[in-house]
Amino acid sequence: MKTCSPPPAAAISLPEFEHRYLGKVPSVGGLQAGQFAAYSRADFGQVSLPYQRRDFYKLSLLTRGTSQLHQATRGWAIAGPAVVLSHPLVPHAWETLSDEQSGLFCLFTPEFLHGGATADQALSPLLALGRDPVYVLEPGQLPAFESLFSQLLTELGTDYPHQATVVRHYLHLLLHQLQRLRAPAPNFVHPTAADRLAALFLELLARQFPVARPDQPLQLRAPQDFAPLLGVHVNYLNRAVRAVTGKTTTAHLAEWRLAEARRLLQHTPWSLTDIAEALGFAYPTHFHNFFKHHTGLTPQQVRQPQALVV
Repeated sequence: MKTCSPPPAAAISLPEFEHRYLGKVPSVGGLQAGQFAAYSRADFGQVSLPYQRRDFYKLSLLTRGTSQLHQATRGWAIAGPAVVLSHPLVPHAWETLSDEQSGLFCLFTPEFLHGGATADQALSPLLALGRDPVYVLEPGQLPAFESLFSQLLTELGTDYPHQATVVRHYLHLLLHQLQRLRAPAPNFVHPTAADRLAALFLELLARQFPVARPDQPLQLRAPQDFAPLLGVHVNYLNRAVRAVTGKTTTAHLAEWRLAEARRLLQHTPWSLTDIAEALGFAYPTHFHNFFKHHTGLTPQQVRQPQALVV
């Protein structure tokens, strides 16, 4: 069994993301800890970020440098002024290709964006799942974004009691300015789309293990749980994984759950109920039947090898 100590399958939070990837970089400004922060791209240099899902939006203004954004089978090549809006529900990876980078980006949660109020319906199309994330700016469009970002950052440096409200207004203005563009940048399909999709499926699957606590069960337990996160139909995911690996997605899932079940049975004091819950089974009997179907043994027999002695 492959061992790893990855983040949990659930989306990484804004504080976790800052701690893991941005900890050595000074924030341009932040407020309402865990809900909003801003950074300068120049401080990162040629740093790439792994494929995963975040629980926050990321709005980036890129003024110089070349990069690529990857989402499942699609990608976007970015060179020159552009705005990128990443959605919380869409896993993606960021690949920086040039040493020189300039621009700014801010991270914000849906809760901060809406500020406890109802969502701005005018922005709904822009924030909708499935919207292309990259917008290339024409020369005349860049100043408006630079000005709004500058005002937002200036506000972050104040001690105004209603700072969060003002920053939220600037954020809304930036998004409305982006909504005006209407024309997202063209994307490309990876030449080996099936290989990439299968690799991403296996990566998301592996990140769930080892299971650390019985009260934090597996979140991705069936092919239909993975497909929306990878931005594809479940049938397409199943075909790609089988074509590349020779096994079905269901077979991969069963193998990982069985291997983890053996580890938990043999190396932890967890009860069978705890193990069943941790592995995402609704009832202990479902776990018992699954384990016996695939191994010919009961969980109790694996936990107590002496029971097999005749």
